[in-house]
Amino acid sequence: MSKTINKVSDYIEHKPIIMIADDDKLVRKIITDFLINEHYNVIDVPNGKQVTDLFPLVLPDLILLDVVMPIKDGITTCRELRHSHRSEYTPIIMITALDGDKHIDDVFLAGADDFITKPVNKTILRHRVRRLIEAETHRKDLEALAYYDNLTQVYNRQIFFTRFAEEFQKAQIQGTYIGIILSDVDNFKGINDNYGHIVGDIVLKNLADTITKNCRKYDFVGRYGGDEFIICLPNTSLRELKMTAEQIRAGIEELHIETSDNHIFNITSSFGLKIISPTATDSAYDILKAAIRLADKNLYQAKTSGKNAIIS
Repeated sequence: MSKTINKVSDYIEHKPIIMIADDDKLVRKIITDFLINEHYNVIDVPNGKQVTDLFPLVLPDLILLDVVMPIKDGITTCRELRHSHRSEYTPIIMITALDGDKHIDDVFLAGADDFITKPVNKTILRHRVRRLIEAETHRKDLEALAYYDNLTQVYNRQIFFTRFAEEFQKAQIQGTYIGIILSDVDNFKGINDNYGHIVGDIVLKNLADTITKNCRKYDFVGRYGGDEFIICLPNTSLRELKMTAEQIRAGIEELHIETSDNHIFNITSSFGLKIISPTATDSAYDILKAAIRLADKNLYQAKTSGKNAIIS
């Protein structure tokens, strides 16, 4: 079996993270101990403000919110989470001491997925938590199929174009530049012919990981086709574009690919660059296609000039 560099996290069993917010320490301890015993990671806090503050850092898989809390109550917290892009789908279960119709209406109108009454029935809690986490896992799997390339886990071509259109609109308003990098593997056909398509897939996965690692957090990467990758750098300059391309090129050059018979080889990649200056009348898709054509010409020149090169 071929070997490749894997992340340590690939070997660690992922336990869903549950965040609990309740101002009653005893209730938090009872629920926390129970959920830990159910093999979840648990973070408990005394109010809703700490939930909204910690959410972007923790990104929990499910949230349990007491309705009545000081500083920020559960209903307010739930509404705020539902208006945040990062938490709009996170399952939320409200914990309440009341079960009247109006109270239940308020819970669901705030955006909660379910509720549980006090004192908390552990059997009911177990099933509701499990059901919602499984449903969210299934939703994420479907999203991944629709948004990401299955092998490399970067954006597929369609989603890359959609994301570019969003960034293009921002650039039109802000008057900033967008950088495009087109890259492919040097001698990729020879790699497939000599080592097989499984090793070829390993090369593409390593390449995608290296590209992503050397980009800024708000840059994004797509698989354009075959061994070609496309990178978008919003709000950048030609100098920054060249620097990023050079970081990626050097990172790829340092990769070591090992096959099942312990043969180790290196890979290189070539790059074509294009900087875009949007105007108010430009069409995002027309401009991107034109930029790709020019970047592709530069990529071809990088190949013909000796490969492992960057042309802008």
